[in-house]
Amino acid sequence: MLLAWQLYLNYGFVSAGELDPVEIRNGWIFQVGFALVIWSVTFRPYIAVGADEVVVQGVTRRRVFAKDALVEVEPTAWGLRFVDSDGGRLTSLVCQNTWAREEPRWCDVAEAALGERSRPWRGRDTPPSQFADVAFRARLLDASPGLEEIGIDADASVWRLLRAATGTELELEDWAGSVLVTFGEGDHVTEVIDDGSLARLLMVFGRGELIARHWRWRWMSGCFLVDAEGASPDRPRVETRFDRWIVRRAAYEVESVPVL
Repeated sequence: MLLAWQLYLNYGFVSAGELDPVEIRNGWIFQVGFALVIWSVTFRPYIAVGADEVVVQGVTRRRVFAKDALVEVEPTAWGLRFVDSDGGRLTSLVCQNTWAREEPRWCDVAEAALGERSRPWRGRDTPPSQFADVAFRARLLDASPGLEEIGIDADASVWRLLRAATGTELELEDWAGSVLVTFGEGDHVTEVIDDGSLARLLMVFGRGELIARHWRWRWMSGCFLVDAEGASPDRPRVETRFDRWIVRRAAYEVESVPVL
């Protein structure tokens, strides 16, 4: 609609002698070309899974796969790729491997086409969770005698701990390099931390010194973890990134909530 409005204005500019008349022709060529691209990429492609066949309509071509001949349905950088036993393949833009907390939509398509559910894919094989190593978890608990393990998910992506003295739970979720820390009354913060920083976080939590510092400013809010002396578990110094942020943003309202 904006392009059409611009083209309408160009007619006035041409009538007033402010634009060369060739701009009208160029505007129509661009409008039609742009509409064709949008139609071919957005509205033309589709995937149809039937009882015996899978129809994959791409931007420029269409292929019909027999369901019993399909050997692979996996995402690529350009979309969902279908491969049959003869080596025939076609990639559809319809299903992308977008990140989500739940499994992406292409997993449902793969299950309908292959009869079995594929695992989510992130452009490469998903690395194992850092919590999958039993010995690693044992070393962390040895360094934090006030904590005990109360559960771990089947894929080791979520590790749950309990501070025995108070019954306070701590949940750590592996986000491929980041750890989502959930504690207290559902307060959570995402930390990019290494093994040493994770060990310090568990130690201060085991001692009951972990504090959740909340901030609110207008429509925004957040949470940051510090220990009782004001040092972030992943930055062992008195002044933290959060403190400097508050100094620059004096309008913030800050609350300190001990995790008891």
